[in-house]
Amino acid sequence: MIKHIENIYLKKKRTKQIKEYFGLSDSFKIKNFKHGYYLKNALISVEDLEKNKEILSDIFSSEIFLIKRISKKFRSDFIAIYTKGYKKRKYEGEVSTTPLSSMIGYDFQGDLNNLPFSHSFINKPIIYIGGGIGAGKSNQGNIILKSFLLQNEDYKAIIIDPKSMDFIKISKEFSNRAKIIKPKNILDFKKILTELINIENEILNFQNQLNKKKIIVSNWNKLSDRPKYVMLMDEASEIIPRVSINKNTPDDEKELITVQNEIAKILKRMIKLYRYTSSFFLLLLNQDTKVDSINIGWENIKTKILYNQPTTQQSIQLVGSSILKDNTLFNGRGYYISEGIIKKFQAPFYDTEFKEEERTPKYNSQKIDKVIKKKLKDFHKGFLSQKSKEKFKFVSKSEYEIRQLGKNHYHYYLSLLPELRKEVIREINGK
Repeated sequence: MIKHIENIYLKKKRTKQIKEYFGLSDSFKIKNFKHGYYLKNALISVEDLEKNKEILSDIFSSEIFLIKRISKKFRSDFIAIYTKGYKKRKYEGEVSTTPLSSMIGYDFQGDLNNLPFSHSFINKPIIYIGGGIGAGKSNQGNIILKSFLLQNEDYKAIIIDPKSMDFIKISKEFSNRAKIIKPKNILDFKKILTELINIENEILNFQNQLNKKKIIVSNWNKLSDRPKYVMLMDEASEIIPRVSINKNTPDDEKELITVQNEIAKILKRMIKLYRYTSSFFLLLLNQDTKVDSINIGWENIKTKILYNQPTTQQSIQLVGSSILKDNTLFNGRGYYISEGIIKKFQAPFYDTEFKEEERTPKYNSQKIDKVIKKKLKDFHKGFLSQKSKEKFKFVSKSEYEIRQLGKNHYHYYLSLLPELRKEVIREINGK
């Protein structure tokens, strides 16, 4: 019996198969995304789907698993993650709000008990995480922020969390580097503005010092003394105003909106400063599923979001660099792939796939490292030259087929890692 839905290509033939398998009516719509987007390890068993076919409707909702590089105007400066959770349903007495997000070929970490999953983004000053209740926004935001702080020990964090307690643990764990503000009134919003003004001044002072010294910087990351901040806003639309003051605005709201507008303006300025210092990152979490509901001070934030149907010209690509699942087997090292180039990255994530005995130090991580890298390089070479299928013995048929989908879509590489790890371990053990 199939344990998971894997590599589902949303084409007419596949749609028909799914409908026939689950006994769905012809009127049941399954979204047909282009460019080979598929669900990988959705972690919903076929048995569960047969028991409750509503879940299938959620899995194939048009709002699922979109990660998009958006807006020609902002180019690579702005990325968005869209998630969608399904309503709380009971599985053998236990309630779950498992996120069904980011399923575009990345190894998806999570199960019905909502275990962690993650992506990490490098050199993107704005990360937007949108989705409805139960979509996993705070979960993703938590992991991205925590991993960022762990990987960048010289960064400080400002966390704005109006409602939940989701980020309290981070503020305690990184008490010397993370400050949390829970805005409840105008004074709290003024605190946020003050924090931003202080950060902006610090970055400007640093920039002025460089200008005075007439220093030409080729690599900002080598400047150890630059100010470094990451800011996370949960429920961002409650911090950044959607509306401006007009004649109908009640007097008691005018002061708050004024402060919120100042927050939006300073964020705009600081994102521009990022271009010069690479020292400020902004994470926005919000229930809305469209970025244009959040006005960050740009005159036209209504971006080319590619929300439901990407065209060939607007093809969704691997955004930045995606972290693969990592575990103790790799001693904290992970691989990510950017524009088809295999690179390494420090990643404090957890892998639920391996049994405890497979995590023990008896495996030589450097050797595993080397073998996996070679296999991935071989696969990449074979992909580019379209060599025979024999070159891809370690790839299942469905994964082999993925490579036919176009040279610009590298995210399917990520789905190879679990099988590669197992194969390398078998090779090292002489099995």
